[in-house]
Amino acid sequence: GYVRTFLDHANDPVAKLRIYVYSIRSASAVGDSAQAIEIGRRALASAGHRLPETTEEADAVVQEIRARLSLSDAQVDVRVIPHIPSTGTGADTPYEQDLVRAPVLQDPVAAGCQAILAALVPPVYFVRIDLLGALSSISLALSVTHGLDHSGAFVLTLHAVLVRSRFGNNAEAFAYGRAAIAFFERTRGSPLACPTYKVYSSHVAIWTLPIDAVLETFRQSIAYGMEY
Repeated sequence: GYVRTFLDHANDPVAKLRIYVYSIRSASAVGDSAQAIEIGRRALASAGHRLPETTEEADAVVQEIRARLSLSDAQVDVRVIPHIPSTGTGADTPYEQDLVRAPVLQDPVAAGCQAILAALVPPVYFVRIDLLGALSSISLALSVTHGLDHSGAFVLTLHAVLVRSRFGNNAEAFAYGRAAIAFFERTRGSPLACPTYKVYSSHVAIWTLPIDAVLETFRQSIAYGMEY
């Protein structure tokens, strides 16, 4: 009751998004994944974003954002390609704007939306996995536009899984995963570091790196889990 009253009367969009995150987590905690998703849908709508209702709509969102961004694996992480020739224009090329060195997200509304999307991952995974690709695509678009934060880095690993499973692009998937890990390597940890490193290890790196390297990040995920 109090939460609904606050959301109905609050004028601060950032504060509302923060309360929506807690509402999603509360619904998820009691096993009401469908309600959690509906709360998330209202939260995103309040910030001008739409979480699809149907599988067909979700597929269309994935395709539209993928076509609009047109990111190659090199644009995500220049380190996956040995050398990218300079344009000689003095201006940054798309390859120099890779996500590995993306700025830390500063826009509070975009950060609130990323927190909503990250909170939606468990309920969507449990009862509406057909929406997961659209969710990760929306998050990717926010990261490209505004920069990365802990929530965006976590969801980036799920987008890596989408890219590999749906589009069969191992190099691009690995680049997304590396971008997520690189974010935590250059910033402090957070409760989302554990699932980020876990998904990266078990669903992304395992297809590309030697097992010793995979186990290294797996152990890091356990360390983050114990810390947070």
